[in-house]
Amino acid sequence: MDDGARALTAVLGRISGMKSMAIIHEIPAPGDKPEDLMARARRATLTGERTTFLVADRRDFRSLLATTRAVVLTADELALAVKKFGPIYACRLPLFVLDHDQRRGYVVWDASWVGGSLKLRPTDT
Repeated sequence: MDDGARALTAVLGRISGMKSMAIIHEIPAPGDKPEDLMARARRATLTGERTTFLVADRRDFRSLLATTRAVVLTADELALAVKKFGPIYACRLPLFVLDHDQRRGYVVWDASWVGGSLKLRPTDT
């Protein structure tokens, strides 16, 4: 991994580790009875493993040693997934820059309803 890949790995770790503060709910299908919704909710499996969806160029991620699960989609693939599965708040990195020596950087990230910016600098860890 080069310094750029290490920086991207750190950014993904930071973004995927943030609490989403999302309200998650299931919309009943037409004709559903309240007990049907509750039965599906009881069968649902919750996991501590999070998946980060990204809209990006896969080539930027090929040398990463990610510590979390990430799915990288093109914009067209995201549109198809949203059509099939419903809303997916994929993350975009509209700005990801490193200085000439790849020692410091700045990132702007956007996941539709939440986002932010990060300053990058090397650490001893």
